[in-house]
Amino acid sequence: MDANEKHPSTQNSIAKNPCLPDLLIFGVLAFALLLINWPLINVNHIEISDFAANSLLIQKAKHLDLFVGNYSRVGFNHPGPAILYVQAFGELFLYDWLHVVASPFSGQMVASILYNAAWIAVVFRMLRTIVGSVRGAGLVTAIFLCIVAYQNFQFFAGMWFPELYFFPFAAALVAASRFASGKADMLMPLALSAGFLINGHVSFLSTLGIIFVLLVLYNALVHRKLPADQVMFGLEYWRTNAGRIARAVGVLLLFFVPLAIETLRHPPGPIADYISFGKQHRSNTLSESLQYAAQFWGGNAIFIAAIFVIGALFVHGLPSKRRTMPVEILGLLATLLAATAAMFVYSKFGVDMLDQKYIGYFYYAVPALAASLIVVWIMHASSPRSFATLATIAIPVLLIVTARKIDNTPAYADAYTRPDVVDLYNKLEKIKPDGRIVLNLNNQSNWGKVWTTVVGLEVYAKRRGNDLFCIRQSWHILFTKDARCTPDEIANHTQYEVSSATADNRTPADIEAAGLLIRKYPDDLSDVGYLSVAKNPGIFGIILGDGWSSVEPEFVWMQASEAHLLLKVHNGYSGTLQLDLGAFLPRPNSAQHLTIHVNNAPAYHATFDAGTPRQTIRIPIERVDQGRLDIRFVDPDIVSPRSLGVSNDPRTLGVSLYGLGLAR
Repeated sequence: MDANEKHPSTQNSIAKNPCLPDLLIFGVLAFALLLINWPLINVNHIEISDFAANSLLIQKAKHLDLFVGNYSRVGFNHPGPAILYVQAFGELFLYDWLHVVASPFSGQMVASILYNAAWIAVVFRMLRTIVGSVRGAGLVTAIFLCIVAYQNFQFFAGMWFPELYFFPFAAALVAASRFASGKADMLMPLALSAGFLINGHVSFLSTLGIIFVLLVLYNALVHRKLPADQVMFGLEYWRTNAGRIARAVGVLLLFFVPLAIETLRHPPGPIADYISFGKQHRSNTLSESLQYAAQFWGGNAIFIAAIFVIGALFVHGLPSKRRTMPVEILGLLATLLAATAAMFVYSKFGVDMLDQKYIGYFYYAVPALAASLIVVWIMHASSPRSFATLATIAIPVLLIVTARKIDNTPAYADAYTRPDVVDLYNKLEKIKPDGRIVLNLNNQSNWGKVWTTVVGLEVYAKRRGNDLFCIRQSWHILFTKDARCTPDEIANHTQYEVSSATADNRTPADIEAAGLLIRKYPDDLSDVGYLSVAKNPGIFGIILGDGWSSVEPEFVWMQASEAHLLLKVHNGYSGTLQLDLGAFLPRPNSAQHLTIHVNNAPAYHATFDAGTPRQTIRIPIERVDQGRLDIRFVDPDIVSPRSLGVSNDPRTLGVSLYGLGLAR
């Protein structure tokens, strides 16, 4: 049989309506996934953690006012909100309008399942075109889904964003293989999948870019195997496919519109954050990069063997004189190799935490597709009757095995439902002043408990139209920029410390709920005496202004050339301000020159060097009329340890504050 000739089994006719099998596949998949997950969906969820952080953004999407993607743990939002708008539609349509699901988050869950089912249907449709038959594509898809279920069953119905990238990436690979062969009939699903991926995570911009470049080079390499209208560097290709290419590029560019709008609204926009992170990240070694990519295949040995086999098959089918391999299959092999090369580059330059496997979850699609290709070889080697029998038996068996495997509860499902957040909300709502409550989050003890619960509280309040609180200390982008306290709120609103209710943190609190302790800060620090960072870390949330690091076990670093302390005192206060200070002095000749201003007036100048690395400074305070002390530190000598080769710490460090006090 000629390598480019379809298998005899493909003579079974595809339905006159080519969309019918695709709609049927989508409907069956969606129904099955919803049925399997309905016990988890049909719950009155009160979400926390990452799911609540996404829900905060979804509240904006419901009003068409969202132009950024999901948050990144490194402190910025990803390029676009495409997936968030899918989830927003589920919440708005199924919960707000139709009331057919138990909670807003339930609507998001249904939307995410339909999203995954749609991508699987797209993969099936493309494989049907490549393989040439419904039965053949069904068998390849069934094997692929079964492998995926055992890789990570949460890919099918999970709500975590690293898992929501998987199926669009698989679709992108299949579509890219067709693109590599010079066919333009799958450019639209390629554009759609690429758009969703780039919106979801900025790293896909480079990953897909590498795949694209390598596949263009592949097309040039095999141009003698291809008709003139499939050679990308030939005029006939552009004459034939110009319209399709233009439409696909137009669709892809639509996914960048939110990024452009956000950049215009808040210049320089997220792009500056992406560039800054790229400059700070240290590249990994070749060995580390290899091990990271290999884990998705089951280890180094399997990875090396698999790539060797794929490479050997690719090289075997490459020479133009040989017609032993269909161009479509050769394109798939080229795509898998290109994706592996892109993953290796990402592992070296983009992965900042090699112990976090989830960063590369999307790459699981490559070994799954590689294993599924075996079916294509079986199809071309077997008789039509044998293949038909094999497919008829294997497809339902594989789908049943897949369904049983994915009939499970995600490991993070506890974060879907935290009803005690309602109790916390009710207690805080009772003490809310005219404006927002100012919260200072203590990140020294069980920070995970604090931030996951507070963001759940935030979205619960937002859904009730209550702008309940803002965050001053330990604010992160996950809470959204709108949640950051303004200078006026910090100066005039009542402030509270939020900490985790751990065994060693049982001091009486004003509010205790949802595993958190909330304590009101004193309105007047005139008589509290000396406060040590080591012994009283919580109260520094009300004292530290801009320019300081997070509180460390013994001190807090000044990490900007200008930093502020704010001390509330009663009107008419007079006394002495005591400051216990150290400095970052990495070398024997290092020095830090500090000027201290009190309420905008210069009050003290100190030099820290090897002879005086730590000093106790006392500043007389005359009568205070405005009820507060604004203490401004100015240090022009702050420096980064990494810039000096001392450590990898990128922060700029100046003086360090160990404690302070007011005395009459």
